[in-house]
Amino acid sequence: MREMVAEMESKSPGEDGPSGTWYQYAIVDRSTGETAGDIGVGFGIPGPQQAEIGYRLLDSFQGRGLAGEAVGMMVDHLFSERGLHRLTAAVVAPNQPSIRLLEALGFRREGVFRKSFLCDGEWLDDYFYALLNEEWRGARVPRG
Repeated sequence: MREMVAEMESKSPGEDGPSGTWYQYAIVDRSTGETAGDIGVGFGIPGPQQAEIGYRLLDSFQGRGLAGEAVGMMVDHLFSERGLHRLTAAVVAPNQPSIRLLEALGFRREGVFRKSFLCDGEWLDDYFYALLNEEWRGARVPRG
């Protein structure tokens, strides 16, 4: 994890490299200062003004609301500060906590890639989600 952080510190998210370059952000538990996981953002995927996000949380930090807070903050940053038009995310069907998180943030399931993800020798369905900037703005209470 330290190597990833060191590599990312030298880059500018979404500005270094070609479209489709991934940038990783650390998720830190505010109460302990420990790295709890990460959020990856693939800028320019699948096209201009779009990004794909992915996230993972270490088992010992799950169930505390950290993922929801971190992903929500990232989504807000990408729409409000970066001005992106659309975000996408993929999640394997058995990962119900992640599915609930995406849906709670307003992401909509747009498709299913049937048995497209191999995990421990078993082929699993992969759900594809998306959220538009206008949907995010419409769902947020105005600040200020």
